[in-house]
Amino acid sequence: MRFTKHVVHVFFGMAMAGMLNAQVVDACVRSPKQATYHIEAVTLLQQYLQIPSPSGNEKAAGLFFYNLCERAGLHMRLFSSDEDQFNFAASLFPLSDSLPNVILLHHLDVVDPGELEAWLFPPYSGALHNGNVYGRGAIDAKGTGIMQLVALKRFKEHYADFDFQEPHNITLLVVSGEEVGGAKGAKYVLQHHKQELNARVVYGEGGAGMDSILKGNPSAFISGVSLTEKKQLLIELLFDSDENYGHGASPSHNYANRVLLESLPRLLTLDDEIHFTASNKMMLKEFGKLETGVRSFLFPRAHWPVLRWKTKSIIRKDEMLRAFFSNSVKITQLSNFEGSGNQLPKSAKAIVDIRLLPETNVADYLARIQRLLPEVSQINILEQTPEAPPSPITPYFHKFAAALSAQYPNTYTVPILFPATSDNSHFRSEDILAYGMFPAKMDLDCLKGVHNVNERIPVSSLLEGVSVYYKLIYNILGPVQSQISAFE
Repeated sequence: MRFTKHVVHVFFGMAMAGMLNAQVVDACVRSPKQATYHIEAVTLLQQYLQIPSPSGNEKAAGLFFYNLCERAGLHMRLFSSDEDQFNFAASLFPLSDSLPNVILLHHLDVVDPGELEAWLFPPYSGALHNGNVYGRGAIDAKGTGIMQLVALKRFKEHYADFDFQEPHNITLLVVSGEEVGGAKGAKYVLQHHKQELNARVVYGEGGAGMDSILKGNPSAFISGVSLTEKKQLLIELLFDSDENYGHGASPSHNYANRVLLESLPRLLTLDDEIHFTASNKMMLKEFGKLETGVRSFLFPRAHWPVLRWKTKSIIRKDEMLRAFFSNSVKITQLSNFEGSGNQLPKSAKAIVDIRLLPETNVADYLARIQRLLPEVSQINILEQTPEAPPSPITPYFHKFAAALSAQYPNTYTVPILFPATSDNSHFRSEDILAYGMFPAKMDLDCLKGVHNVNERIPVSSLLEGVSVYYKLIYNILGPVQSQISAFE
């Protein structure tokens, strides 16, 4: 009791210092026993964010998280421990028990911080400001990892000795290299340890929850859970010039940089096309059930030729919707040789990040690029995610929906196509169920911080995410008693 009172006093001290918001303080007043977990979640995330882990340098962050799991009394299994390939499992029960396994997945690596001077706080500071924790990886995906760990630790402390109605193992799977395709992380683990994992379902990243999405019911909380996702195709376009001139003052109009700049606008026209596919039509139908007015009529009937033009018009004007119905084409890098400022380059290069709808044929798409840009001398594929069938809706989907609804009233959990790419595709390609989700409410400004400057997660979202994961674990295992516990 003294320890609990001390923790609550510390918590209120943090609140008085302006570091936590009123919603979190109120939660602790109502449930003082939760204060220890609240402080732990925030503090551990701050520490986790302070360890830089750009892709290829995951080991330090991996060791930190490994030690947290070990101290929590979880059963550890280290799969690899190289600097750029640190992968491990931390389980409620030993993997050797061969129980059907529920995987809670997150990745250690983060993208580069970008323009440091544009950050409100240093990207590896874990700064706590106005109820938000700032840092590269706060959402993608270290915040998720802390939610999962604290939730599993809580569950273990309360229910480890109970009988379970549906015996499963619960495993935190922590991997490297997700931001660069997953070859040294999820793909490696599946190649070498698939049987040992015995995975029945994976809950990974690839979803989001927000309100103000439905035009007819803006207060409704919509949680998108991805069953499938776009395929990443990272390509290099090479432009060569046979121009004989080399001086910047020459009369040449055929040098490589000009050829590149005149060609690439044609490539960007592909970004504007709207495509209806099996995966996004299913999603649109689900949204139509929840909408009112014109959208409630059009969305379930988007496949009707007579209505297609109107539906496409609505989608084009909505940047959130458009991402689900187009093949994204983004030029991420332009470069050529390093020379003097008055030299004409003989070659130029563009790196293009393409995200294809699942039904798009990669070979056909590359052939179309070659026809559209005949000036391209060579197309090289740098990265490509595997072909993967969509995951069906199963009781595991509904158990997450129930956990989310218990946390947030007026919640609708909707199956979606994820408009980016994640490690889930590696599991789906191995016929393992994988659901992409985020277990808390976010606002659009926070989501825009992913891979951007000032990435942050609200403390309230972090703590609510812990609670949702806790309820999800409970829903899956079903301890033999009538209610979750007095703790909740």
